[in-house]
Amino acid sequence: MRKVIGIGETILDIIFKNEQPTAAVPGGSTFNGLISLGRMGLPVTMITETGNDRVGKTIKAFMEENGVSSDYVCMYKDGRTAISLAYLNERNDADYTFYKDYPNARLDVEWPEVNKDDIVLQISGEDLTEAIQSAAETLRSAELNMDNLQEAMNNYTVTSPISGTIIEKNAKAGDALTAGADLC
Repeated sequence: MRKVIGIGETILDIIFKNEQPTAAVPGGSTFNGLISLGRMGLPVTMITETGNDRVGKTIKAFMEENGVSSDYVCMYKDGRTAISLAYLNERNDADYTFYKDYPNARLDVEWPEVNKDDIVLQISGEDLTEAIQSAAETLRSAELNMDNLQEAMNNYTVTSPISGTIIEKNAKAGDALTAGADLC
């Protein structure tokens, strides 16, 4: 079966909005694309490296939870997993600061078999990387906002003035209500 193999950096993005941290999520240019493909159910694997630390283990678990094989993740003993601080402006464009503590010996990984129809993906170039990371941060911010709005909707109450007999009806998330229907 045809598969997608990505080669690239993994990093933990700590996202700031209004100078306050709002989320910490795994990221990286190639990583973000592979996560999207993994969520769609495509066979995806990533060749990357992380520190053998809590951040690296978090990134590896995130990959597995999102359908990306972590069989080719090299977890080096010395050094730490890279972290970025992403400061979002009012348009959700990110300004990044990177913290990297890599060991001298790196990327000691067994490479997967690459077949004729497989796709090997590596995204590089500073401008492209920044554009993709900014788009990913905007998407993550929108996901967080959507989660917050969904939570608010779960606790939403509609109050309306009525005359006549009062009937109590508690509607729960997922209940179908149509205009003119009997609520009892």
